[in-house]
Amino acid sequence: LFTEKPVATDATGIRQVLAAYDEANKRNVCVVAGTQRRHMARYLEAMKHVQDGLLGEITGVRPPRFKIPYAVAWLAAAGMEGAARLSRRPPRVSLTAVRMARKRMFFSPAKAVRELGLPQTDVREALRDAVEWFGAHGYTRVAPAVKMAAS
Repeated sequence: LFTEKPVATDATGIRQVLAAYDEANKRNVCVVAGTQRRHMARYLEAMKHVQDGLLGEITGVRPPRFKIPYAVAWLAAAGMEGAARLSRRPPRVSLTAVRMARKRMFFSPAKAVRELGLPQTDVREALRDAVEWFGAHGYTRVAPAVKMAAS
């Protein structure tokens, strides 16, 4: 079974991929990871939802109103990382996050769905689950808004 990196980017996806790997092991199927594909329709659609403000709708936090050039984001993150080293607090935005935001990461689960029955979670549910997980583990303060938005 061939997978594309990243094979999962959220808690829901990771659990599904781990279950698929377990199923592959039971069937004696080898799992190999490749590079990222950015052209699959399902993931382009999911990314469009996120870019159109779905994450803000789920969390109750307004999405950004404008885009900034990559160089500006990179410089801001570098400054935040420098300040974080001095204050011994985590940066609000890391260089890694800025670098990752520049990439469009999409892949197709078609073969895993077809051969292993890998479930596909609706993008709203997956994002809601991810935000709840990050809130429960202290990475964000918006988890209570998620529960209100989910009902």
